Amino acid sequence: MTTRALATRPGPRLQAGRRHLALEENGTLELPLDGPGSLSESEVAALSRLRELRVTRTGARWRIEAAPNRVGALATDTLEVTIRPKVPVTSVLALLGYTSKVRILPGDVHALPGAELVGALAYSLARQAERALRTGPLRAYRWREETSWRARGRLRIGRQISRHQGRPLPLEVTVRERSIDCAENRILAAALRVMSGVPRVPADVRRRLAASAALLRDVAPLTPGAPLPRVHLTRLNEHYGPALALASLIWRYLGADADWHASASPGQTQLAAFTLDMARVFEDFVSVRLAEAAPEVGVLVRPQWRMALDTDGEFTVLPDLTVLRRGAAGEAPRTLAVADVKYARAVATDHLYQVAAYAQRLDLAEAHLIYPTDVGRTRVELRGSGVHVHIHALDLAAPHDALRRQGGDLLRTLAGE
Repeated sequence: MTTRALATRPGPRLQAGRRHLALEENGTLELPLDGPGSLSESEVAALSRLRELRVTRTGARWRIEAAPNRVGALATDTLEVTIRPKVPVTSVLALLGYTSKVRILPGDVHALPGAELVGALAYSLARQAERALRTGPLRAYRWREETSWRARGRLRIGRQISRHQGRPLPLEVTVRERSIDCAENRILAAALRVMSGVPRVPADVRRRLAASAALLRDVAPLTPGAPLPRVHLTRLNEHYGPALALASLIWRYLGADADWHASASPGQTQLAAFTLDMARVFEDFVSVRLAEAAPEVGVLVRPQWRMALDTDGEFTVLPDLTVLRRGAAGEAPRTLAVADVKYARAVATDHLYQVAAYAQRLDLAEAHLIYPTDVGRTRVELRGSGVHVHIHALDLAAPHDALRRQGGDLLRTLAGE
């Protein structure tokens, strides 16, 4: 998925009294051209600038269409738009949490009446951040170079000679100091800054996020588009663990892909879009769950295994999942199955031919497609290729433990058990 970088600053200042519009995932909303409930010319222009929405005129009505598989919240100066997922918010949070090893409690959803996806994530982050910062921000030692008029730290002899040419003062030194500007606080501050500025976050939750962010105001922002800094949990920072896991999840799925539009001039409409790609969430969950179950089944699972399609290696293919069984000593693993994960509600011709190409490349007579819902059939035999495509469904609305079992059972099926 292509993502756009996001600076870790708050988005446009959110205004009270916005009109709220709600759409379902992959859904549409129609509004009259004139009269109560209609859109103004400036609102149409603002919504048209958001990549998550498509606004067209059909007869005497405006038609607002959500971008494929996007859920979340968007805002203009006068409107807030919610795109609600087809599955319960608790299920979406479970999928997000599973891929990042984050425990998001159902209470984090039910504590907010009518909770939406963004609001539930914000509430969870507010709680975890408050727990992590209960005794104050974490401080870590770091080295800093400075010019000093008193002896401290380590003298930088080369720098001292080249810069001061024998003069005793000032001194060029490297000092070790305790600072809150450490990797843990940078990650947490980035998520807090992002979530405190997005639409559809309840005011009280926004205040809690801002209060925690204020404790970390001296922390340097993350570099837009850069990977998160690595953090190793020890007894000194383990109390940050849950908050860091959730903050990392938010940055991974929402931070780097959130789309902030700052106004070019004081009079221009400000826009903010904070959305989640459900196709990516589903694909990540399937990959992580099957890889996790692989040792139990006695197989290897290789997500996104790139392989050459032609003899010269000029063209490559990238199946979502390849299942292999370890060979005997000195033998290469044997390929058992290949599968593609499709966040769709119907089988498409291109799905079939894509996965059939993978199967032919691997000399397999069978291939597999995995969908988030029952698509009405379980098998398709393709003419001329000799490939049989098996179709599987995972019920995303199922309780978390049941969904995990479905993932394990699916891998056993792929492995031929």
